[in-house]
Amino acid sequence: MVEHSTDIIIPCYNYAHFLDECLAAIVAQTRGDFQVLVMDNASTDDTPEVAARWMAQDARIRYHRNDTNLGAVGNMKRGYELTAAEYVVILPADDLWGPTFLEATCNALDAHPECSYAYTGWHTTHGGLDAPEKPMTWIPHERSGMVEDMASLIIQNYIPLSFGVFRRSMCEQVGGAYPLFLPMLGDLYLWMRLAAVGPACYIAENIGRLRMHGANESFSLHATGRSAFDHIHLLDLVFQSELWPMSLRLLAKARQIQLLTGARLHEIVSSLGSKQAIPIFKDYVDAARDDLILVTAMAIRACSGRAAGMADTLHDANTLLARLAAEKSDNLALSLLGKTPDSQSPVMDRDYETYLNARNYLDTDHALLQRVMRRWPQEPRIHLLIHAVAADYGLLADTLDSVAQQPYPLWTLTVMAPTACPDPAIEELPNIEWRVVPTQYDVKACCDTAVAENACDIVALLPPGSRFDPFCLWRIAHEFATRETMGACYSDDDVSRNGIDRVEPRFKPDLLPDMLISTDYVGPLWLRREVFVAAGGCSELPGARSYDLSLRVMEQIGAEAIGHIPDALLSLPVSPHVLISDADALAAVQAHLARRRVDARVRPGQLHATWRIEYHHGATPSVDILVPFRNRLEYMAPLVQSLLDKTDYPDARITLVNNASDDPDCLAWLDAQLAAHPERLRRLDVAGPWNISRLFNTAVAASEAEFVVLMHNDVQVLQGNWLARLLNHGQRPEVVAVAPRLVTPGSHALDFTGSVVGLAPFIGSPDTGERTMLHPGYLGRQQVDLNCSVLDSAVLLLRREHFTAAGGMDEAQHLSYPTADMTQRLTAHGRLLWTPWATLAHYDDDAPPREAVEVSAREAEHARVELERLAQERQLITRCLPLIRHDPGWNPSLALGHQDTRIDTGCAVGWRHLPVDDIPRIIADPVSGAGEYRVTGPLRAARRAGKALGAFFSYPDTSKRRIPTLADLVRLDGARSLIVHHGFSAQHIHLLQQLQTYVPGLFRIASMDDLATAVPEKSNLFDHWSRDTRSRVRTAIGLCDRLIVSTEPLAEFARHMIDDIRVVPNRLEWARWGHVASQRRTSAKPRVGWAGAMQHAGDLALIREAIIETHQEADWVFFGMCPDDIKPYVREVHEWVNFDDYPAKLASLNLDLAVAPLEINAFNEAKSNLRLLDYGLLGWPVVCTDVEPYRSAPVTRVNNSTREWVDAIRAHLNDLDTTAQAGDRLREWVLADYILEDHVDDWLIQHLP
Repeated sequence: MVEHSTDIIIPCYNYAHFLDECLAAIVAQTRGDFQVLVMDNASTDDTPEVAARWMAQDARIRYHRNDTNLGAVGNMKRGYELTAAEYVVILPADDLWGPTFLEATCNALDAHPECSYAYTGWHTTHGGLDAPEKPMTWIPHERSGMVEDMASLIIQNYIPLSFGVFRRSMCEQVGGAYPLFLPMLGDLYLWMRLAAVGPACYIAENIGRLRMHGANESFSLHATGRSAFDHIHLLDLVFQSELWPMSLRLLAKARQIQLLTGARLHEIVSSLGSKQAIPIFKDYVDAARDDLILVTAMAIRACSGRAAGMADTLHDANTLLARLAAEKSDNLALSLLGKTPDSQSPVMDRDYETYLNARNYLDTDHALLQRVMRRWPQEPRIHLLIHAVAADYGLLADTLDSVAQQPYPLWTLTVMAPTACPDPAIEELPNIEWRVVPTQYDVKACCDTAVAENACDIVALLPPGSRFDPFCLWRIAHEFATRETMGACYSDDDVSRNGIDRVEPRFKPDLLPDMLISTDYVGPLWLRREVFVAAGGCSELPGARSYDLSLRVMEQIGAEAIGHIPDALLSLPVSPHVLISDADALAAVQAHLARRRVDARVRPGQLHATWRIEYHHGATPSVDILVPFRNRLEYMAPLVQSLLDKTDYPDARITLVNNASDDPDCLAWLDAQLAAHPERLRRLDVAGPWNISRLFNTAVAASEAEFVVLMHNDVQVLQGNWLARLLNHGQRPEVVAVAPRLVTPGSHALDFTGSVVGLAPFIGSPDTGERTMLHPGYLGRQQVDLNCSVLDSAVLLLRREHFTAAGGMDEAQHLSYPTADMTQRLTAHGRLLWTPWATLAHYDDDAPPREAVEVSAREAEHARVELERLAQERQLITRCLPLIRHDPGWNPSLALGHQDTRIDTGCAVGWRHLPVDDIPRIIADPVSGAGEYRVTGPLRAARRAGKALGAFFSYPDTSKRRIPTLADLVRLDGARSLIVHHGFSAQHIHLLQQLQTYVPGLFRIASMDDLATAVPEKSNLFDHWSRDTRSRVRTAIGLCDRLIVSTEPLAEFARHMIDDIRVVPNRLEWARWGHVASQRRTSAKPRVGWAGAMQHAGDLALIREAIIETHQEADWVFFGMCPDDIKPYVREVHEWVNFDDYPAKLASLNLDLAVAPLEINAFNEAKSNLRLLDYGLLGWPVVCTDVEPYRSAPVTRVNNSTREWVDAIRAHLNDLDTTAQAGDRLREWVLADYILEDHVDDWLIQHLP
């Protein structure tokens, strides 16, 4: 690598007061191979004296004085003529650099000889280096690396002259440095011309300081009025020159029109060459229209809301792209749409925050991990390797801080950097070594040497700025220690924003070979040391090291030996796609195919760093397209016509499988088609009832072609090359079946995007329904080839021999996912693949034809078919249980209940991020709010005690609450019991029936703490309970193995429903209540109060008169419900709060006396004493109704008469000392037997098999 010297040209006119600081900043540069030329433009201040002092100190500084003032541009131009170094930078004397500016920019140019210039970020300042900074205007790039600036620069300049270093040789190619005819925009013209002959290097670090002051040369130029003229002139120059492609020249013309008219850029571009244009001009624009739309969209996205006169929005850019993509689906427009932040991203980030909040670690977890480690055969040593350039040292510090907090101690970190360690304290750390690598091309040798010299077991190459989940290294070590056959693994990850927020989660599928070849979704890889060495060590491709390594490891050990930890253990510094270079990723894929001796061409995909592989098979096998039908001319006619007109594959025949069609029009059409196309069409008649599995089996048996396409009759062909693109994969020996993308006719909404077992309704297809074919999909999955566990597709291509080897289609499985059933069996012979590169339309009208029956019998026939379908679905569920438990193509942190991709925020699974298998795992569906006391709170306490792990179905937003599905529960593998609290709905009963059938080993517990069959009429819940509640309660309890209740009356109620009944009283969670305290006698009058929700209207009516009679003697305080007729007598009414805030809010009432009235009825007789526990722990004495749940507590009980209530209340008010003592006794009673943490073992005994 050649390192060039740099000439620094300092234009200076009466800037002596700035020059001293400017030269000091230059001399302090960490890269010292430079010459300085101070260009004094006939200054009248003491500029010569300042320059002379510096020349005496440093021989690299020279001085030139013009005899007359040449003007700002002339002075720069003269300075350029007087210098000769290859690297040039023009630094006006009023601007400043940080000490690493030349190192960052010139090193980048050294490493990338193809780049014409390099620049850094910058701040504005009104003073020197130590003055307060303001952010730079903007730069449309997120991360350091090679960038393309041409389209954005046409809109606005964002590269100040002071902060860019350019190559003299390339500058000369485009006409020299700074033209005199553009005094205002000469710097912009320079960058644009340089961008035309080579990309730029951008360093994402603010090293420059642009000083703002009233005497700026640019202000003087603005005062001349040249700005508008120069903008128009510059855009004319771009349009006239062949230096730029026609698309950019037309964009320049459109920008010129925009500046002159104020119109929106996307509207101007859309109208250029429109139908109204003169034909010769329309033809002129049409030749570059597609590329013009693309560069316009890129420019709008970079400059929207930032550049002068740019009212265009991101939506406007996407409108342009969507229009183009609809016309030409292979266009780069899809790629740009893929780079657009997904419309779900803000929602995804919000859901991810909720997800992380529920995914907590506790101090007690360390003991659990230590216990697990004692069972490992050995404790693996982990070697982390990071390559960092000087600009990355801040990110590196983040990584060092993060890894230092890991509780797993057996790790070593090797830093590979171009300079010596800047902080000696780092080198003294025992776990860290620092190795100097001059360039990124030396990283491989250094990395391989470090691994060879380090006695490690696991190796990982990570980007600087990586942050680790609290138990990341322990999790990695655990996976390798317990999975002997695993040679490498990867985890989910996210992005660390500002070092605080975790956003952009990537919940990845397992290793899908074809998806990996199409895109690097795997990211950083953790490897056994011997696998790393055997795979060739570190990659030589600096922009795709992880990707290249993943591909080589997959070749070395096979996809099945690469594990996946479905948990976000790493936080990356930026979005992963920013870390990868298209060129290096392409080289990695090409090398992968070459090593496998696969003859193929790699084409760019629709998204950044994605690829489409064109395999060269050298053969055109015969194909038979099989289409079963019965009548349905409205579908058959357009399908067959599209097959004939658009299928351009040479050796394809269409077999129309006629199943007893009797529509005369359809039969006439069929005869006509066969007569017109005898070489391409054939008819196969199959009698008997409609059974699509039987029809396909018969048709395949009659076929002699090498490949068959199983096609439903509600499909329509859109592309001529659809069949060739399916065969592109179908001819690969490792692939057994291929399905295309299916879209809805007209709207192009996604209809089939591959299959996920367990996704709603049972075998679903992600992102279908509303998303269009332009949608990139989560992790870009809708725009790349991917492998599936099953394919439930209306179009499927496979070898005829594979169909036969798999046993064909199950004719007893013809109504419920027949293709999915067969393709699951096909996986024994190879891979299933879905591809977006072949697209067909699908009307999704696959209902079986009605058999010919009388109208009166149709309803019975429909019922028979539905029962048969359900029976077949049950059979398929049994077969698919392992895939429901874990479909490799879907991440367990993604929800199953929605077609669009969402994070599953409804279930927090403790053992997913804490894989401890020697303590019980329990699933909880609390259903109602009381479930917090009955199920959720006890499980939290058990987790804190290190005695159990829970999976909670809970929803922060009750509007999003849904009942878990069978798939939700099946994938919670390893659970010993399921607790459903008050799960008496029809949906819960259906779920319990499914569990009894498909997961009989999961112990089912019903939990109840209210007599649901006897809700009082005055309760607001009365109308919520239907009249068949008793039968539903009986059915649900009967489907469970045990019933847990809170009181003896509830147990007695259910004696005849289930044999195993346990009474577990409610208790308070000390972790929630132990820190709160209430005060006494805080008001002039004693404070008497009540707390409760909206269902207590009947209870409060009992004490209405008592409140009226005593309101002059006490301050009544209500928390929650307060009937309107009582409010005039109540001093304070406090609104209800959420569950977490309840203890503190209740304590803040500072009551001297609490009341707990209850109506005497069956519902209340069966209630628990929970309200007394709340009051008692706060030390409040209680007057309550003499009712069963309150009879064992040290409280004042009364009959529900006004006189007894008034007398009891007054007795307490008249002797507050005795009242306080009563409160103390109640508190001691609660503490003695009703603190949850003291009874965790007992709770677990009752809730486990």
